[in-house]
Amino acid sequence: MIAAAITAGRQRPPPTAEEHAAVRRAAPWVGLALALGIAPAALVVPAWTTALLAALLAFKALAVRRGWAIGTRVLLPLAAAVLGAWALGFAPRWGSAAAVLAFFALVLALKWLEADARGHRRDRVVLLLAAGVLAALGALQQVALLSLALLVGYAFALAAALIALQGADRPARRAAGLLTLALPPAALLFVLTPRVPGPLWDFGLALGLPIAVQAPRSGPGLGARDSLEPGALAGDGLDSGTALVARFDAWVPPAAALYWRGPVFTRYDGQRWTPPPSWASRRARMAEGYRRSADWRAQLRPRGQALGYTLRVAGHGGPWLYALDHPGRLPAESYLTRDGQLLSMTPVNDETHYAAEAWLDASVDAAGLAPGEQAALLALPPQAAPRLQALGRELAARHAEPAARAAAALALFSEGGFRFEPREAGARGPGAYDRFVFERRAGGSDQFAGAFVVLARAAGLPARLVSGYHGGRLMGSSNYVLVKQSHAHAWAEVWLAGRGWSRYDAAQAVRAPREAARREAAAAALPPRPAAAAASSPPPAAADTRAPWQRWLAALDDWVLHYDAPRQRQLVEAGAQGGSGLLVLALRLAAALALAAAAAYGWRRRRRRRAEDPLVAAWAGFRARLHDAGVDSAAAECPSSLRARLAALAQPWAAPAAALVDELIVLRYAPPPPDGAARRQALARRLAAFRPLAFAGTSSAAPRGAAVR
Repeated sequence: MIAAAITAGRQRPPPTAEEHAAVRRAAPWVGLALALGIAPAALVVPAWTTALLAALLAFKALAVRRGWAIGTRVLLPLAAAVLGAWALGFAPRWGSAAAVLAFFALVLALKWLEADARGHRRDRVVLLLAAGVLAALGALQQVALLSLALLVGYAFALAAALIALQGADRPARRAAGLLTLALPPAALLFVLTPRVPGPLWDFGLALGLPIAVQAPRSGPGLGARDSLEPGALAGDGLDSGTALVARFDAWVPPAAALYWRGPVFTRYDGQRWTPPPSWASRRARMAEGYRRSADWRAQLRPRGQALGYTLRVAGHGGPWLYALDHPGRLPAESYLTRDGQLLSMTPVNDETHYAAEAWLDASVDAAGLAPGEQAALLALPPQAAPRLQALGRELAARHAEPAARAAAALALFSEGGFRFEPREAGARGPGAYDRFVFERRAGGSDQFAGAFVVLARAAGLPARLVSGYHGGRLMGSSNYVLVKQSHAHAWAEVWLAGRGWSRYDAAQAVRAPREAARREAAAAALPPRPAAAAASSPPPAAADTRAPWQRWLAALDDWVLHYDAPRQRQLVEAGAQGGSGLLVLALRLAAALALAAAAAYGWRRRRRRRAEDPLVAAWAGFRARLHDAGVDSAAAECPSSLRARLAALAQPWAAPAAALVDELIVLRYAPPPPDGAARRQALARRLAAFRPLAFAGTSSAAPRGAAVR
């Protein structure tokens, strides 16, 4: 009995007739909003999922149009079939982004099928809000102009559906009016609001708030591995976790100059890159390396001024502390290896803080290399990338100078039609670098760096592979730089006589644009590729032959979807230089939109006033002036009650006011007289002209603002 009472208490009362009518009239708008909310996710999921979603929504639309009731006998088998198809279609990738979006969208479509025409208004509101969350998630996965258009359409349909659910008429017109009023301030805020790169808590992290630097959830990335296999890092280094936070004492160098040094690999067996033999023993590493800053500084030939900074490193389980090339002093409980790795005495399992300094421009080991060390830095297995080794020997025959050989090797990558694709799955095995260079020509930084080292060694240049992090994100106008796991990077170092170790970043060079002619010339220096690989490579740059509307869409994509902090700074600088920049144009456009919205609002308000009954408007003004004289009246108060209160006042204006109220009662509530229209207009004029405080000898009936009852 108690359980029955509790269950009855939890049950909602049935919807009223008014709510039922509003829900029925709002059904088309709710369905449209749900369809537009699901659409961005439908662009990401597989085609069969999109077709299934379209079929479910079409079935619901047909049921609403025909008045069908989708009962449990139909809904339960249908839900089981739909979810079963999802489980089979995405197995074993149930945790992927596409699978999660597809599940969310299918459940939302099934809930819309379940919604009864006699349901409550609140159920529809919950569905609409869930569709908004799904639309945002889908748009994040598919950043394109089509997703933006779908979001705008969803906002319009959402406003119309909410208006219709409240029982208001003309929901489309009202929703369009609301969006028209919202667009100008939204455009102005979009242009002028400071662009925050990344999540907001990154600012708190950078500014020293008690927020821990969390290690990436995906485990050790490219900057924290003690071995490296070609092609094993497809998609790695794209985690959003924070690897380290740097606070510079004075000026902040450009991001392109920040190389945070991590593991260094010198041995390659055709399958995997590993550190030198001394890496197996910490005692051996310390014996070859440097325990004191003075010993290291004796080997360093710095140029320029030292750069001071403080570093917070997330725990990663390895010994690497990371530091900019080249460190000037060693933190406590640390040492520097012969190949420039700054290591901790104990594994870095928790967040670590230390102060450091570095010279971005310096030379190391410029005098020479030991014979055994040079041989190790030139060693290559014969079966490892034979075509790439042959190309290296060809470079050595063409260029006598080592520096010219290194520059030619870098040019083959930067101008040879390669593409930097961090998510590109690389080939493995002894021929991995051959397939990367001569067939795919697309990959991540580890593939570029490894192939460059193999090419350099084959050309007779001692080289090694270095991994870590490159760049970082400057937090606003502060001197804090956040380095994310997505900044994981690999590069090569070549030893040149008289210059020492020099950095060669093939992946970074590929990102920089080059002239089409030089790219074609460098590509011609490479051996011919198979037809399939040649067809998959991008064509050389050519003149822009796109139609004007295509260029306009490209500019819209560039300045709206990718409007970030550098774009905003470009707008500000363009506007500050001449007054005819893009910022001034954007501000003028926003001001014009604001004026147009204000004019539209004034026109609508004036039109509404004209459409309103003049007598009703005059009556509202009459009551407001009575309020100023000390007589309050509620909007719902009967005029007879107000007339009785006015008759009881000993004021010279009370009797004329009561007479006007009497006439109002006759004209509004009695049968209309033959000359009713003329009398209503005359009464409206007298009500509008009535001024209680203008009577001679008048005094307030009560303190101004007080109610007289």
